[in-house]
Amino acid sequence: MLLRRRMVITLAALVLLIVAIACGPVAPEDALTPAAIQQPAPIPDSGAAETLTPAPKPTETPTALLPQPTKLPTLLPKPTETPTPLPPKPAPLPTLPPKPTETPLPTPFPTRDLRTPAPTLAPDLPHPEGLAGCFEMSIFVSAPTEYSDYMSWCDEQISVLVRANCQGSGDWADEVNCADRELENARSYFIRSGFYRCFAITESDARERCGAEVGGLLNDQFYGLWDAWPKVRHAANRAPAVVSALGDVVACLEALGYEQVDTGLLFQWQRFDNPDTFDQREEDYTPEQKAARSELAEPADQCARQAGYYAAQDSAWTAEVERLYQEEPETAQPLRNEGILEILQAPGVAPFLTLRQ
Repeated sequence: MLLRRRMVITLAALVLLIVAIACGPVAPEDALTPAAIQQPAPIPDSGAAETLTPAPKPTETPTALLPQPTKLPTLLPKPTETPTPLPPKPAPLPTLPPKPTETPLPTPFPTRDLRTPAPTLAPDLPHPEGLAGCFEMSIFVSAPTEYSDYMSWCDEQISVLVRANCQGSGDWADEVNCADRELENARSYFIRSGFYRCFAITESDARERCGAEVGGLLNDQFYGLWDAWPKVRHAANRAPAVVSALGDVVACLEALGYEQVDTGLLFQWQRFDNPDTFDQREEDYTPEQKAARSELAEPADQCARQAGYYAAQDSAWTAEVERLYQEEPETAQPLRNEGILEILQAPGVAPFLTLRQ
């Protein structure tokens, strides 16, 4: 009976323990000793009233040693999410205007009337003196209008002459020598020793080499003239006879009503300067000086003829060129190439000293 009572007590204690573990409150983590488990009152036997020896108190198991239930994490309240705004709807593309209706080209195309001849350019004017007149042309002798009127015709005639008489006359050296003989009577160095010589050459490579060589010769000729010409002009204009005659020119102009004549603006056509020098001088002139230069050109030319200014210049230029030929032959060579001394020694005044229209 006692054993039975103990088993009942033991079973009841286990049931209470399990219930307490599963459903009871969890002891705080900082409690050192859990509260004692309340034991149930002993069940009285229905028979005699006997004094029961209390059953030994079961050994208490600390709550901390018992398996603890997994503590679920406390979830924070879900924050109210602000929805991400959708990107703005793109603006609709502008509506392009309708493509204009293309006007078709007329069909059929206009047909050129082949019976109507195409307009032709006016033929080049032949030189009144023929090819001989072409050979006498020179920038130091001819009037500007002679070049503008006849040079195209002369250019064609000289080219035909050289090709017809010299191409195929031998090797390229023979052909050049033939051209030199055909051109030797030309007054101008630019005709006599220029590119016309190369037109005689049949073989293309040799003709190109000739062109390069001639280009160098012409370049040296120009620069030589630009160096020698001002030297002659300045030296000749310092001659006493020229200075005296210039005074008479100024007096003539004053008599015509021109006052305070600037002699530096007179006889500008006698200059033959490097283009850089010419451009710089033009920039330095004021508009008033340029106007006076143009206005004085023809009256000064008339007064120079009357006062003997050109004649005095012609003599002074001749003396200075002869001096250069003797004392400075290298400087004088470009002048010699153009026959300047022969032009000065010819009867009358050298054309390059006068106003040529």
